[in-house]
Amino acid sequence: VLEPGGYLVFTCPDFDALARLWTRTRSEAGRAKVERMVYGPQNHEGQFHRSAHTGRSLRRLVQDAGFDVVRSYAPFPNRSTPSQLLVARKPEVP
Repeated sequence: VLEPGGYLVFTCPDFDALARLWTRTRSEAGRAKVERMVYGPQNHEGQFHRSAHTGRSLRRLVQDAGFDVVRSYAPFPNRSTPSQLLVARKPEVP
């Protein structure tokens, strides 16, 4: 679907960071909030998280699909949910 040379921008919750946050959180309400970050709010179809990723697993996923990783970073704390953001490029056809 993406033409050669096109860019893919992918963002998802950072499971490593959320696991650390969950273990540091003592209140049930706080842990429930972290759990919603992991599983998604589940209000609409696109809000159900079906798998968990770390920066490393996300990078491997797109590389295994044949993309070149341009940039990968964790924008947290600039987002309300600790997240990974990855920009990848589909290689040009020779």
